[in-house]
Amino acid sequence: MTFSFVKRLLSRLQPKDRRIWFLLLGASLTGGLSRSIFLATINAAISARADGSMLVLYAVAAASLIAFMIWSDYFSAVRGRLLSEGLAIRMRAHVAAEIGQANLRFVERETVSGLHYHLMNTVSIVTESYLTLLTFSSAAVALIFNILYVGWLSPISLAVGLVVTILGIAVDVRFERTNLEQRKQLDSLRRQSHGAHHALLQGYKELRISGDKMADYRQRVAALHQDLLDATVKVARVSASGLA
Repeated sequence: MTFSFVKRLLSRLQPKDRRIWFLLLGASLTGGLSRSIFLATINAAISARADGSMLVLYAVAAASLIAFMIWSDYFSAVRGRLLSEGLAIRMRAHVAAEIGQANLRFVERETVSGLHYHLMNTVSIVTESYLTLLTFSSAAVALIFNILYVGWLSPISLAVGLVVTILGIAVDVRFERTNLEQRKQLDSLRRQSHGAHHALLQGYKELRISGDKMADYRQRVAALHQDLLDATVKVARVSASGLA
């Protein structure tokens, strides 16, 4: 998820949405920080072998952090979903308006089922990216502060943690680049599957009357779905292991 990608996402937000999104981002960041502080608090209580009033103090601090994390997650989930759905509605309306002004050649080239796929699925993928970014931000902050805390406890552990983190990021980036073509193929198969179901609804009467045509349709769809399943498994395997 590059900075330019985030910038393009933010450009699609209205001023009011942008303010809410930054508020959500702040809640996600502080939520990630709270997770890191919570772990540090528990570790400090165990290391200090706290008892009496100090144990109560640690317990109150831990409970407060848990309450804040629950509120942060709930706020981000609810408000983030509302923001995402509102954006999806506006984007679909905008795309529909653009399609309405397009010439017939464009519609024929993209096909009706393909345009419908983009209206429903592609728009959903874009708007879901906002929620993914919030989750990523929270996890990144928690990871960074956990590494810093470990480094404060042990510089050697910090060095090991940094090496492991850098290697993990490098491997993940390599795997995802390896997976790019497979993801494109999977998206193409999903569009074909969407088009096949659209064709069924469009020509249902003809298929219903002709048993041979219906059998042929079912055979083609079964083969397509098998290809779709194989592509999905391949994408999952590459994401997990980097093996093409």
